[in-house]
Amino acid sequence: MIERERTFIAKSLPIQLKSCNKKQIIDVYIPGKDGMAQLRARKKGDNYELTKKVPLQEGNNAVQAETTIPINQEEFDYLYTYLPCKIKKERYEYQENTIIYEIDIFQGHLSGLALVDVEFEEERQMNNFIPPKFLGKEVTHDKKFA
Repeated sequence: MIERERTFIAKSLPIQLKSCNKKQIIDVYIPGKDGMAQLRARKKGDNYELTKKVPLQEGNNAVQAETTIPINQEEFDYLYTYLPCKIKKERYEYQENTIIYEIDIFQGHLSGLALVDVEFEEERQMNNFIPPKFLGKEVTHDKKFA
């Protein structure tokens, strides 16, 4: 699957967020040779998965090939126990007009950080996107947020 996505730091949170669906997510990152995450194990509710994302073009994290396979709780728990890079967050799905924003509010050592992912069907739509006022700095290509 090809994922087209831009990521922003939230400057503020929409007032309607409290009425949006939310899910608790735990991510465990598996580093590659360069120290950057190559794989991610995720617990989202009662679902567990392993995902690999690879940019289609060097330095362009906005368009990536994404492969996801289901794993079971035992596999997730093993990775969670032995890998140090863990992130806990609440994800809200907020819709404005026809666009769905995935708003992640981080917990633990990243408490206070809120990132917003916006996914697009087509590259043209992604390139023409005008961020609403609640979105701040774009961090799509910043390796700290990849």
